[in-house]
Amino acid sequence: MSAFTVTLDCHSLETLAAFWGAALHYRVIRQGPQVVCLGPAEGVTGVLLALQKVAERKQGKNRMHMDIPSYDLDADRTTFLRLGARELQRHAKAGYHWVVFADPEGNEFCVHLVHAEAVPPA
Repeated sequence: MSAFTVTLDCHSLETLAAFWGAALHYRVIRQGPQVVCLGPAEGVTGVLLALQKVAERKQGKNRMHMDIPSYDLDADRTTFLRLGARELQRHAKAGYHWVVFADPEGNEFCVHLVHAEAVPPA
């Protein structure tokens, strides 16, 4: 079975393609006037992200969002902010730590700390 695609409506294809490409370390797989499809490096399995240009801007809270794992939450927080994300909230509950961000068009996503025992060996 091949990877599936998550589609995110956006107002500016260029802005969000640059943001999400850098944020996820993805590359452009396909590009057209209304859609840019991003994916992981060749040979790497992962979810594809399609950015679809729409006329309207985002309104309200996302009903679904991405949850991105982090082995260094502080470093990744700095990176996402530098790329143009806005920090919305920080949470720590029952040993689980995560930060809620908004991308440059206001789409919410979370970055969560992966526990030390889950960190792959160097």
